Amino acid sequence: LNVTADGSAGPNLFVASDGQVGIGTSSPGALLEVHDDDVSGGNATIRLNQSSGVDSVWELRTGDLVPTSGGNGFGIYSDTPGSEGLKLVIKPGGQVGIGTASPSESLTLQSGTSGQPRIFLNNSNADASDAHIKFGKYSSSPADDDDLGTIAFLGHDSGGAELTYALMTAEASDVSDTTEDSRIFFQTRNAGSLDDTLALVSGKVGIGNATPASKLVIDNP
Repeated sequence: LNVTADGSAGPNLFVASDGQVGIGTSSPGALLEVHDDDVSGGNATIRLNQSSGVDSVWELRTGDLVPTSGGNGFGIYSDTPGSEGLKLVIKPGGQVGIGTASPSESLTLQSGTSGQPRIFLNNSNADASDAHIKFGKYSSSPADDDDLGTIAFLGHDSGGAELTYALMTAEASDVSDTTEDSRIFFQTRNAGSLDDTLALVSGKVGIGNATPASKLVIDNP
């Protein structure tokens, strides 16, 4: 089945013999393919519109309508009155942005609203188990002093430069089978430099000391 509008250069709707449907293409590569080859400003969009009662309008977009820092990507756009804008973007390189079209990491959440963005993990099961955040480093060649996970607290200084103000880092200090050891470092910025503020090292605690030799070591500056 091939449906073409008057004056159109190509098929507007095409149903292949195997049941695949093409909109804007006569060679659909999936059960449904929406195609726009207008190089001067092309985009392929699927629009979902709920206008009965409370308006809710969403679009799946690609092409020029989803410009990202890595080229045109894929996006989920809200056209609902009062909340218009791209809500989720996937760059060609796979980076995902929520609230931003220029995600710099695998997942970037961005908001200009006070107190946002937030992440909430909730376990509603009626037992004693809770929600988890896990950091993993599964290597085929684990080594002593491998970093296992880091939480960094960043901000700008008065000159506008991005700065790490605090760090929490977990390390595998000894990966020998049956005698493994680990440590967690807490670092805070002091007079422009990151200092070792607190260290938890294989059951020992160091305050101002990153290598405590006894259960509790406190170093005075």
